[in-house]
Amino acid sequence: MSVLLVEDDRGDALLVEELVVDADIDIRLAWAPSMADAEVELAKLRPDCILLDLNLPDANGIAALDRVTKCDPTIPIVVLTGLNDEHFGVSALASGAQDYLVKGRVEAEMLRRALLYAIERKRAEITSADLRSSQLRAQENSRLERGLLPSPLLLDQPGVEIVAKYRPSRANALLGG
Repeated sequence: MSVLLVEDDRGDALLVEELVVDADIDIRLAWAPSMADAEVELAKLRPDCILLDLNLPDANGIAALDRVTKCDPTIPIVVLTGLNDEHFGVSALASGAQDYLVKGRVEAEMLRRALLYAIERKRAEITSADLRSSQLRAQENSRLERGLLPSPLLLDQPGVEIVAKYRPSRANALLGG
């Protein structure tokens, strides 16, 4: 699994690297110390998940989340911040983050689980959106077919029966009545 860590504090980045080693999972961690560096990294490669600090020198708060999402909305994002505010975490989730972790409270197993669950939740979200799109397309196709195809007018009349018969003297002739 590849993870892009967007974190301006080198000490926090080293802490995350240690957590990744302790998590005992094969994670290739790339580090971007600013949002500009993260955008360059995202142009070069597509990680499986992004660990995003919301207090960067060139992007702050939900604006940082929005900038990363604009680069590639299909990559799951786990917000990693020092802010210990549940309301802020809910705002990050409402803005597109898959999970919210508080620095200093994260353990290796918690980080591993957050990354794996974020990836699976994002896959489910994309699959659900694709399914909904397919259903809407099928409904629209059905509506168009009903509008374009002729309706059988005679079948609605009482006492009218459509019959097709074969006339033996002519092999390819049908009589209708």
